[in-house]
Formats: sequence, structure tokens, C-alpha cells
Amino acid sequence: MIGGIISECKVTGNSKISASAGYSGGLIGHVIGGEITACSSSCKVWGGQSSKSLGGLIGELKSKKGCGTTMLRCTSSGDISVGGGSSIGGLIGYLEAEDSGIIITKCSSVGNVFSTGTVLTSFGGLIGNLNSATVENCFSTGTILNDENSLINAYYVGGLIGYCTEGTITDCYHIEGKVGGENGIGGLIGFVNNKDYFSKIERSFASNLNVNGQTNVGGLIGRFNEGATKTVTVSQCFANTSVNGSTYNVGGLIGFICNASVTDCYSVGKVEGSESIGGLIGYVNDGNSTVSYCYSVATVISKSSKNYGELIGYINSPTANGFKCDNSYYLEDEVNSSYGQGKSKEQLKDRTTYTGWNILDTNTLGTRWWIDSKIANAINDGFPYLANIKYP
Repeated sequence: MIGGIISECKVTGNSKISASAGYSGGLIGHVIGGEITACSSSCKVWGGQSSKSLGGLIGELKSKKGCGTTMLRCTSSGDISVGGGSSIGGLIGYLEAEDSGIIITKCSSVGNVFSTGTVLTSFGGLIGNLNSATVENCFSTGTILNDENSLINAYYVGGLIGYCTEGTITDCYHIEGKVGGENGIGGLIGFVNNKDYFSKIERSFASNLNVNGQTNVGGLIGRFNEGATKTVTVSQCFANTSVNGSTYNVGGLIGFICNASVTDCYSVGKVEGSESIGGLIGYVNDGNSTVSYCYSVATVISKSSKNYGELIGYINSPTANGFKCDNSYYLEDEVNSSYGQGKSKEQLKDRTTYTGWNILDTNTLGTRWWIDSKIANAINDGFPYLANIKYP
């Protein structure tokens, strides 16, 4: 289908869509351009070993020159099960803007994405593979590819987006459930390809999740491109997750960064791995990245007692000279860190600790951070939290 308007279309009941290959969706297999509004699907979608571009609502969504695309208030709630393949999403499998932009707004997926096979790439709770699009005010829930039998050869798995190239992700979240795979596993985004493309993730979070993988595993983002030439901006984000990586590059917020600006972010929960384990970031691969106005109170557990820290696990030594970590803190009662400043729990609940931060008491307008440690049943256990996050 090319262009046009699709509005208030629904697939309901216990129906099942089955496809061995090609573009498959609970409502639409393939569409180029147009407006898609208030559409939904509750049917189950099944794909075979060669599945490609398979989604709970739409298999593949594109825009071309003179044919922009918008998608508003669309949902999917049925489970997806696949035997293999790539670009599998709870709402959209594959999304690409060739010339005109794509904007996805106020959309959601609350089903599970399972696998019955191996060799899988780009799996997301909302979108499997995103290329040049804006996603705003969207969310997903549920388990994404967490079957222990399918963790091997499962790459780029995210609670919201599996693989992201040139994306703007704003006011989005994934909550509840499990996210799992082998390499590039994140509570929100599995892999951000910033080799030649800019991306921005802001005011977004992952919470109440178990995130499991082997390598490059993060509570919010699994990994960036190690040959990155463009900067990814991660701002006003947090992860409240349990992250477990069986090998290396495991972080409470991000597992592996390269050419990234991480500002006004935090992590709580637990982080466990064997090497390069960090409460906030597991591994920093370059000297261009920066971390500022961030903190971690996550519990860090290293299985090998090698290269781990409460804030940052390890910096790639040949490129470490340019790396900057400013005005950032960690809970010194847990594990020390080569970067950031260690503070006690009491200090981290005291607003005066955060010199230079845009932080004020709760319900004060015009500030980036709030803290309410002086009242009973304080939000975030009395530690600072982000004022501009739209909590569910």
C-alpha cells in the first residue's frame, strides 16, 4: 500500500496471523507513506525461520520523497512468536524514512515478543529496526526475547527498539517484564548505530525490568557503534533495572558507549557481570564521550573482580585522555570508581551535595531535578529524580 489515510481500523479477538517469510503484520504487511491513526490489533502474529519485517500491527513502514508518514495513537496487544529472522517489533517490524520523515506519536505495544529459534537480529518491544524517525510519547511492556534457549545468536534486542539508526526518541519507556539476548541488549534500546548518524534519546526510561545478556548489556541501552563518528545525546534518562551480563561491558544505564554525551541521567537497581561492569556505564571506548550531572546508586557485582566501578567500569586506555566525567556521583558504600565522586547515602539524599546541578525541592517549576528526601515515603527513596519525566 502507498500513501492514503488509515484510521480507526481494528483486528480483534483471538485470531492468528502466520507467515513463513516476507512482510507480516497484525493489520498491515507493508505500507509507504500516509497517515495511520487510532488503529489497533490484538491478534497473535507468528513468523517462521526466515521472518523479516514482522510486527504486531505493521510489518514494514516506510516514507519516500513527497510521501511523509505519521502514526498516531496506534496499539498492539497480541503476542509475537518467531522461529528466526530480523526486524521484529511488538508494533512495527521495520521502519525507514528514505527522504521524508516518519513521526510515531502516542503509540504502544503491550504484548510479548518470543523466539522459538536462533540467529535473530533487531528485536524490539515497539519497533524492531528504526531508520531515520522520531518516536515520541510511546511505550511498551512485556517480555522481549527472554527465553533462555534463544539467548544465543540473538543480537540487538531492546525493550522499546532493537536497532536504532538516526532516531530521536523522546518521552518513551519500557516497563515490567524481561529483555534478553546475546549481544547489544538494552531495557529500552539494544543498539544505536552512530557510525555516520546522529541520534538523540531524552526524557526516557526503563523500569521494573530484568535485562539479561552476554555482552554489551545495559539497563537503558546495550551498546553504540564502536566505530562511531557521530555523537549520540542521552539526556534526562534513567534505568531502574536488574542487569545481568555473563561476560563483559555491562552497565546499569549503558553497557558500551562511543561518541556519546550522557547528561542528567541516573541508575538504580543491580548490575552484575564478569568484566567492565559499571553502575552507570560498563565500558567507554573513546575519548570523545562525556558524562555529566549523573549518578548511580546501583549495586555492582563483578563475578571476576576485574574492571568494575560504581559509576564507570572501564575506559579504553589508549583513548581515555579526552574522556570527561563532571559533576557525577556514586554511592561509595558499594564499589569505588575511577571516575566521579563517591558519597555516602546521606550525602546523596542531600540537595546541597549536587553543586552546579539544576536541582530544587519537589514541585518547583523550571528545574531539571527534584529531590524530596525530607518527607515520608519519598519518591525514588529520597535520591534525586528527573522533574521532566512523564511517569506512568
